[in-house]
Amino acid sequence: MNYDKRIIKVRDIKMMEKKNKGEAGFFKSILMEIRDSIILEVIWNIIVFFPRVLVRLWKHFY
Repeated sequence: MNYDKRIIKVRDIKMMEKKNKGEAGFFKSILMEIRDSIILEVIWNIIVFFPRVLVRLWKHFY
């Protein structure tokens, strides 16, 4: 019986840790959104850059 109580306590501790990590503050969430949008913008510019360069090279040489 003691073994079962110990498992429940460990399980409760793990659930409390997950609950505490779950929510970020208002400013932290805004900073995370800004960071994600900057990363997305950089990746998008890299993806769009290559076809644009290829088209310009094609027009330049032909």
